[in-house]
Amino acid sequence: GIFYSSPCYGHLVRRVQGVRVTGNFALMKRFFASLAGLLFAGMVLFAFYERIPYISAYIQQQELRAIDYRMKFAPSQEISPAIQIVLVDDVNNLSDKLAAFIRLVAVENNGQFMPKVIGLNYRFDAAVNEELVNVASMAHNVYYGYSFVFDPQQTTPAPDNQEILPFRMELTDISETTQQVFEAQRVELPSPRYLTTARSIGFVNTLPDSDGVFRRIPLFLKYQEHWYGSLPLLMSMDYLKIE
Repeated sequence: GIFYSSPCYGHLVRRVQGVRVTGNFALMKRFFASLAGLLFAGMVLFAFYERIPYISAYIQQQELRAIDYRMKFAPSQEISPAIQIVLVDDVNNLSDKLAAFIRLVAVENNGQFMPKVIGLNYRFDAAVNEELVNVASMAHNVYYGYSFVFDPQQTTPAPDNQEILPFRMELTDISETTQQVFEAQRVELPSPRYLTTARSIGFVNTLPDSDGVFRRIPLFLKYQEHWYGSLPLLMSMDYLKIE
């Protein structure tokens, strides 16, 4: 080997040792910073899911505020030309108007303008409109809307509603996930005369967030241990041929 003596050797060793100490200290700082971050994230998740008063409410408020900002500043999505939304201003004799509309676009002109699916989102009249029943039967592409009723105070189980059972969806139970599951206690269906001629039915409920603002529409709801789909979801599945 080669041995030599230099006045700078001792200073060099001290500098190398200083670098080692500084490096170890930086690693320790990163370790404790990561540990503190994990602990804080765990505390936030615990507060959110365990519903700790004040803290959970604050976190939920910030989440809703973030959704509002995202919807405000995100680029608007273009609506597909395949989707046509028809708004009715005058609701007097609405069933007659809907029957005339369906006959025009789906029955007359040899079905030249027939859409693949038609969805009706409105409250049906107390009396059955036979013209609407007839044209819906001929078109065979009409979806009716209906509403679930939420009554958490209801403790007595309601008798099974047999009329809605044919419209249930075969889904794997998703109630064990961390997402909130909405379970209805009652249902308000159209008349059986409408149900027998409908291609299908879907619920039209919109549920408010904790601050009373309507931001989201549930795709599925649970009722009497079965899952049911929303009107736009079922129409989209039919249009895209998803079973």
